[in-house]
Amino acid sequence: MNRNTLVEFAGSISEDDLRFLNARLVERLQGDVAEALEFMSHFKALDSMFSAAKSAEEVFDLCDGVTEVLQKECKKRGLQLGDRDRK
Repeated sequence: MNRNTLVEFAGSISEDDLRFLNARLVERLQGDVAEALEFMSHFKALDSMFSAAKSAEEVFDLCDGVTEVLQKECKKRGLQLGDRDRK
């Protein structure tokens, strides 16, 4: 996992997208991971990282890494964690 890519990605998305993606990856309710993966697939660098995963376990490890970076970005921006609503 290229942490710099994740940090760059987290810094480039809007606050609404950051809240959306963070909520999906933290709460992981029915369909949340699928929605998060679909969203991230629109970003070439992230799509390549997830495509290179050799197992479902690696995909979930990548999701955990993305979640960690997103939570740090939320704190940096002063956003509340767990806000499921897109504005």
